[in-house]
Amino acid sequence: MSTGTTITKVTVKLSVLVFDYTIYPRHKVSEYHVNQLIEAKLGGADFPPVVLDKKTKRIIDGFHRATAYKKLYGVDYELEVELLDCNDEKEVILASIEYNSKHGLPLSTWDKKRCITLMAEVGIKEAIQMQNLSITEEKYKKLQNDIVEIRNELGKKVGVTQLKFGQNNLAKKENERYVTQKEAEIIESGNTTGLSPEIRISTLIKDFNMSIFMVTSKNVKKVRELYELIGEALAIYEEEIK
Repeated sequence: MSTGTTITKVTVKLSVLVFDYTIYPRHKVSEYHVNQLIEAKLGGADFPPVVLDKKTKRIIDGFHRATAYKKLYGVDYELEVELLDCNDEKEVILASIEYNSKHGLPLSTWDKKRCITLMAEVGIKEAIQMQNLSITEEKYKKLQNDIVEIRNELGKKVGVTQLKFGQNNLAKKENERYVTQKEAEIIESGNTTGLSPEIRISTLIKDFNMSIFMVTSKNVKKVRELYELIGEALAIYEEEIK
């Protein structure tokens, strides 16, 4: 390991493992991948040991494997793990990202932005960040550009978030780039792409004009709901311009 840690192999119960998602390089555990691992395990497959931080027993590598074991066998299941002797939080973060970027599911662009944020928060230098993610400086700068401050109503920084594709519009402020706490909630909820209302409306109109809209009972119900909301919005607008 580039972090300079030593490894010890032991057998422990699954209940000992700490699922600390604040150090997890990915944005979420993939249920699809967990189910694939369960199927493979039932078919007789062997997996590499889960890797833990020796001091805290937090999972450094193997969130998907550990989740699969928990679903299959419960928390009393005994498994072989590797204990990594990390000196500090920096080494925990670096080891977690290094393991996850070298094998298993590839880190998505969204995940890499999260990794950059995690490393920056503990003061890891940019050169080491790029090396750990195996990316060029050009790629790093592009990813870094999508990491923006979250500011409260007083304009004070209260955190950071990562923009997804098409969400740049949310961060555009006069001569600055940041998002409000409400906008951050929208981004992290995954309920919007961040595209402007004009673009979303234009896309919907285009779908109708090109007969792309699928006429199903569910879609028709949604269109009726949209129709009512548009009517309410127009009524408010007409009242305001009187």
